[in-house]
Amino acid sequence: KQKRSQITIFIILAVIIIGILVVFFFFQQNQNKNAQTTVQKEIQPVYDYVQECASHTAYDGLVYLANTGGYFVRQDSSNADGVAYYYLDNKNFVPTKQQLGKEISLYMNNLLPFCTAGFSLFTDYTIEEDEITSQTTILEDKIIIKINYPLQITKADQTTQLENFQIEIPNRLATLQSVADQITNNIIERPVCITCIQQIADNHDVYVNMMQNENDFLITITDPHSQVYEQNYSFNFAGRYNAQ
Repeated sequence: KQKRSQITIFIILAVIIIGILVVFFFFQQNQNKNAQTTVQKEIQPVYDYVQECASHTAYDGLVYLANTGGYFVRQDSSNADGVAYYYLDNKNFVPTKQQLGKEISLYMNNLLPFCTAGFSLFTDYTIEEDEITSQTTILEDKIIIKINYPLQITKADQTTQLENFQIEIPNRLATLQSVADQITNNIIERPVCITCIQQIADNHDVYVNMMQNENDFLITITDPHSQVYEQNYSFNFAGRYNAQ
């Protein structure tokens, strides 16, 4: 009986402690939310402008990288149109998702300032900007870009700091990278197996088109489930067979 009483007391104490913690965290979140809202009222136009620019830059970057084989700077091992070779000397040179993420970040870091254009539209503000650094994560069905863009915003003798932005794009780039990798490995093992390539495409619900010009070929993977500027997203990569 005494043990039951002790257990009951412990249960009551545990419920009380949990209740206190829930109330504390709820109060803390509301405080943070209110503080954030107060700050955002002063800088909301600037924040929205950067977010819009970041979104446009991200989508432009996806289009650009799709046309180069995933690289911001043209690779030495590229075809005449600047598309990177994923298959060369019977080897696989497909970039990893992490590498593609770094290339997207490079694009964002270098091209976002061209969109914000020194914030010349904000004549009522004095805005000082610092170097941009981005981190891109490519997930199964979306791309997350976290952007650190330090801004010092002054209006009417009130100065506010702003630096963190984030863009999420619904896109299956991870799937396209995987398909490119599987196709390249298949070409290494069985160079003329077109049905094998088609099977890989069917397994991932994408379309694959292959064009060949002598020893060079270009493969385009199109994803009907990813839209960029209202078009199905297509990703290109090149290859070169050894001369016979």
